Amino acid sequence: MAKKKICQWLNSTEYGSLVLRHGHVAACCTRELILLEKGTDFTKMSYEEIQNKRKELFEKMNSETSPCKNCCFMYEAEEENIDIGKLTFVVFHPHKTCNLKCSYCCYARSGEVLEKFDKEKYNIYQVISHLHDINILKDDFGIELGGGEPMLLEGIPESIEFLSKYYPKSTIQFISNFTLTNRIDKLIPVLINRKIKANLKTSVDCGTRKSYKKIRGFDLYNTMRNNILTAAKSNAFDDIILKYIFLDDCSNAGDNDINGFIKLVKEVKKANPNITSVVIDGDTTQFFKSKFTKTDMLPDKALKAACKIYRECSNIGCQFKWHGERVSYSSLSGRKQIEIILNSKNIQTLTLLQKIFSVKTENNHNVWRILGIKFSFRCK
Repeated sequence: MAKKKICQWLNSTEYGSLVLRHGHVAACCTRELILLEKGTDFTKMSYEEIQNKRKELFEKMNSETSPCKNCCFMYEAEEENIDIGKLTFVVFHPHKTCNLKCSYCCYARSGEVLEKFDKEKYNIYQVISHLHDINILKDDFGIELGGGEPMLLEGIPESIEFLSKYYPKSTIQFISNFTLTNRIDKLIPVLINRKIKANLKTSVDCGTRKSYKKIRGFDLYNTMRNNILTAAKSNAFDDIILKYIFLDDCSNAGDNDINGFIKLVKEVKKANPNITSVVIDGDTTQFFKSKFTKTDMLPDKALKAACKIYRECSNIGCQFKWHGERVSYSSLSGRKQIEIILNSKNIQTLTLLQKIFSVKTENNHNVWRILGIKFSFRCK
């Protein structure tokens, strides 16, 4: 059987995803491959409408005019191993409204985070129940809620109850800044009694109040920290994922921020009975502007700080998820950075005494080094 080009976003044996973002429907998170144009009502889409567009994209992938050329997620597979069927993953990022103004957020720079929030339009329960009605969801599908700030969404508790009833093997993931305490306090009791998997992914990016305010525009570091620890102690999530985005000027790569972040991770790990994970990444602002023609390697100072985060947090049993936009397996530079970070754990950290004085055997000689001066004595 002939091989065909496919990607993990389209193949339902992998992510098999549908991205519902800002009024349109796309095929993947990497590129804006629009399936249904802006203005689409997510509660009116039909099974045939969605699947016809996904299959149409599959045909384009395997043509001379493929919109996916050079995409790192593309691969070849036997046609019998390709399934453009029910959805494995749904990304729900319907709005841009947020209570923070992060320095690396394009919506913050454009002012779109201040858009009026339409409660009826952004009701997640209505969308999930519709996708259920048209029978397009796999039994163990996952859904990611983002935006904007997903804690603003209406219908989250009802959605969790609905998923628990009809999709007990499903997973819901929140991409949240986790600072809206009133919303979080109401959600945690629902999550405690969940029958599905629930994950939290929140970008911390620093370890001090001063840096948080500079990066996020508001002094809410302690609010974020307290909310995460409350969720951890409450067993609210199966996985709490703490992300660190390094800025290109390395202003958040100093010791105070790195040590503060590591301290927070350790506190969460101690309080959390389930998985605590870390994601390391870099700011993509300049790379989106340049259409990724610039190098996307982290600056040396940031890479060194990333190595410290990895060593300290992996030593206490945290998992690391390498799926950032710059530090990931999806690009050559991303893989190179991951290799550097992983290998950093094998680099021995020398004490002051070891730096001053060392003894080892080389080629049947005892080699002494004192203040960098080498003395060699033949072994008996």
